[in-house]
Amino acid sequence: MQENSKAEAKSKKEKPAAVKRPKEKTPATTSKSSKKTVKRKKKTKKKKSFGAVFSVILLLLIIGAGAVLYFDLFGSKAILSDLLELEKPTQAELDELDAKKVEMAGIEEELNAKIFENNKFSEELENKENDLNTKQAQMEKKEQELDDLQAKIDEQTHDLNETVDMFELMDPETAAGAIDKMEDVDSRIKLLIAMDSEKAAEILNHMDTGVTAEALDIILKEEESEDTAQ
Repeated sequence: MQENSKAEAKSKKEKPAAVKRPKEKTPATTSKSSKKTVKRKKKTKKKKSFGAVFSVILLLLIIGAGAVLYFDLFGSKAILSDLLELEKPTQAELDELDAKKVEMAGIEEELNAKIFENNKFSEELENKENDLNTKQAQMEKKEQELDDLQAKIDEQTHDLNETVDMFELMDPETAAGAIDKMEDVDSRIKLLIAMDSEKAAEILNHMDTGVTAEALDIILKEEESEDTAQ
């Protein structure tokens, strides 16, 4: 009994599963799909027919235009020729254009000449300005040298005046001895000329005869030159 029950259980386990069958289409579903297919075919036919009609119309237009030109209907050739001639300039217009080009070239050449002349003038002006600056610098240098010389003369004059004041206060004989010892003749003459004439005469009386004669000779010559200049 146990063996039979086990065999039955085993047979139950090995029994294959039931295969699911596809659902059969109903008549309603089949009619719907056939309607969609018919609509798609109609749309395709419409597109093809429209393209064919458009191609035929375009071809007819091309043939018609060719026929119009070929048989010169409505003066089409003259009209087309006129249209083409409108785009092409006449010889007079070409000549005028060439004349304008020549005129423009002349104006450009004249302008370039003006620019060159202006640049040359600017260069000359710059050179003159540099020359003026150089001369101005030289003049300023000369003025500085004159100022320095004038300052030196003023200083020497100041020193001479102080020396003259000192000799005029001295005894004439002592002053004469001091002047005789001076080695520079010009310094002696300048000192005597700058003194009061009476004081200078007193000092000359006590000076060495040779020195006195030389000094008087120089003094007389300077006085004569001053009188001539006046």
